[in-house]
Amino acid sequence: MDSRHALPQNTVLDGAYRVERVIGSGGFGIMYEAEDIKLRTKVALKEYYPDEFGERDGSMSVRAKSERHQKTFEWGRSSFLEEAQTLARFRHPSIVRVTRVFEALSTAYMVMDFEKGQSLEGWLKGLGRPPTQGELDRIAGPLLDALEIMHGENFLHRDIAPDNIIVRGDGTPVLLDFGAARRAVAEMSRTLTGIVKAGYSPHEQYATDSRLQGPWSDLYALGGTLYRAVTGRVPDEATLRVTDDRMALASHAAKGQYRSGFLGGIDGCLKVRPVERPQSVGQLRTMLMAKSEAAAPQLPIPETRKIAAPLKPTVPTRYLVAGAAIVAVLGGAYAGFEHARRSVGSPAHQPAPAQQLADAAPLKPRADQEVEAKRPQPALEAAVPKQAQPAVSPPTPATKQQAPSPGSAIRIEPVRRAPWTASAADVSAWRLKSTARLGGGLSETAVSPDRTTVAVTGRREGSIHVIDSLTLKPRAKIMLADYRSYSLEAIAILADNKRTVVINAGRLEVYDVASKAQVQMIPSQADYDKGHLLLSKDGQHLYWIRSSINRQQSTVGTYAVVPEGLLHEADLPFEVRIDSFDVTADGARFILGTYPTNSAVLYDARADRVIWERKCDCSGKFGADDRLIVFAGRPGETAGDYEKPSVIGIVDIADPNRIATFDTKTTETLYVTDVSPDGLMAAVGSTNIGQVMIVPISLDTRLRPLVILKDNSGQSISGATFVGQDALVTMSGDNNARLWRK
Repeated sequence: MDSRHALPQNTVLDGAYRVERVIGSGGFGIMYEAEDIKLRTKVALKEYYPDEFGERDGSMSVRAKSERHQKTFEWGRSSFLEEAQTLARFRHPSIVRVTRVFEALSTAYMVMDFEKGQSLEGWLKGLGRPPTQGELDRIAGPLLDALEIMHGENFLHRDIAPDNIIVRGDGTPVLLDFGAARRAVAEMSRTLTGIVKAGYSPHEQYATDSRLQGPWSDLYALGGTLYRAVTGRVPDEATLRVTDDRMALASHAAKGQYRSGFLGGIDGCLKVRPVERPQSVGQLRTMLMAKSEAAAPQLPIPETRKIAAPLKPTVPTRYLVAGAAIVAVLGGAYAGFEHARRSVGSPAHQPAPAQQLADAAPLKPRADQEVEAKRPQPALEAAVPKQAQPAVSPPTPATKQQAPSPGSAIRIEPVRRAPWTASAADVSAWRLKSTARLGGGLSETAVSPDRTTVAVTGRREGSIHVIDSLTLKPRAKIMLADYRSYSLEAIAILADNKRTVVINAGRLEVYDVASKAQVQMIPSQADYDKGHLLLSKDGQHLYWIRSSINRQQSTVGTYAVVPEGLLHEADLPFEVRIDSFDVTADGARFILGTYPTNSAVLYDARADRVIWERKCDCSGKFGADDRLIVFAGRPGETAGDYEKPSVIGIVDIADPNRIATFDTKTTETLYVTDVSPDGLMAAVGSTNIGQVMIVPISLDTRLRPLVILKDNSGQSISGATFVGQDALVTMSGDNNARLWRK
């Protein structure tokens, strides 16, 4: 900022403070060192001065530049005052203390303690060496405590970075320069100026709508700050990483110099997708600050699980979408939970080998029973393990039992794990047949029920690409008129191949492929900030899963697909957040991957109850005539431990003792992206690994990938969809669609 815009030295404000010098400035304010005239002490004085739409006149007053800017200027000043009042309530050594707020010269001022020290950026440069683990612990620990207090009051910092942290002489930190007022102005003025910081701001902060922001946004910035400390480099800008993430992991770049849990915690914070980051300070602290390596990766697991049975919809029973979902499962036996009709989960049992489950007595729902937030996510490391023995574990004669009926006690036997591998013959059987460049930041992918048409979103530009599945030739490119960057969440293409559906900024929008016009719009729902779509196998129903990140609740909406559009049939509310979802062909069962319980849930709507709850941070899909479930994730005691490798497994719904798993030897989170038309193969991949594994959905053969597809683009693969029994289309971070054939 031009020094002529700042107050002159010796200016006296409110008869109490004498300005001595400017110590910092930004797009929304100027920071002064000043003297409290009466107490003769130094204070920091922050002045509201929005450089973009404010200016100082001859009387030293700060005013809006024009009438056009007046409303925004006043809104920002009001937000500045509110921010000061909120900060004044906090009392923590690592939160700069606000002692007073006042108005003068047509603007507002915040009086704070004057902190002696240097910025974290200056401190790091002045060391002349990498900081030690002990030095970083003395910084990270108090910052976590400070953020926990702020987040407990629903207050976000929004501008954590090395230049906004002061390191005192004793090595302790203090947070400065909060960004709440800047964010409020940005939301009103629809401008990003001054509210993001390259390398430290998460991608959701680039949107002027703050509904996707939460504690996880501050944790991204904190992770970026610690990444700068341990690697010596500023993290790559988040918007670049969305479709082309080439940033080295802290656990690789600084391996051996710091605790593995500490580095893994940094990598967890810097996940591109908000849901893959730690969701609270409590989760991050356990990873980041654990002193023993054995304890470092373990995230807190809530003692109480709560999967509330959905309320009965006020629609005819024939329209009920029903459910069931998943089972998934364990590297060892553990206790499950049997849920009675209209019940919440019973208290959690401690895992025990081959523990027999007692029949669960019906429990009345408790409205005051809260679910503790938790979110684990992995660091990236892919490796091909050595071949091992089959992982199918049929029940022994001593434990063999009949297929359990809903509500009966279930016994889970320990499972042997075998690593995956693929032979050269398997790999060579599948070949890349064609490539088509689409552009726009490819993200979500869907295929029509007849597998002839693929639709994919371009999240960066707000586009929908509709292509022929076997030639990759474009049928249409639809540009969304009302679009904000990266607000596209999910996509589906209807059975007639003439309409496509997307979630855009929380709205359900239907587009005609031929005319490229929007033909239907269903408004966004209250307290909804995350969603996915699934078209039933017969194409007659669309499921819209709406979730609230803050409230950790979800609703499964069911819509009939008719020529006139989407007709709402039912809403099924759940008291957990649903992160993965699939449904049987008859609509009678759901596979639910839930959070914060990190559970896989089998839900039966016909019986109106949750049948199983199993500890598994995983996604799953039905295959093989809906008799088997394929899942990928971390089951049993590894659920929530993002440094443990992911497994892929198959489970028999009729006899859940029949389970096969294999260890992928990668700590990256894996997803089951699609199942082949005959239900005998599944595609499993990740947004980061850059490869897709095709696995058999069978308990009669040894479980291992049939093939591992890598496109050699060096980019992430954002979607993998079967377009035939022996054909697969993938979408990559290089904006290319690729067709693979066997």
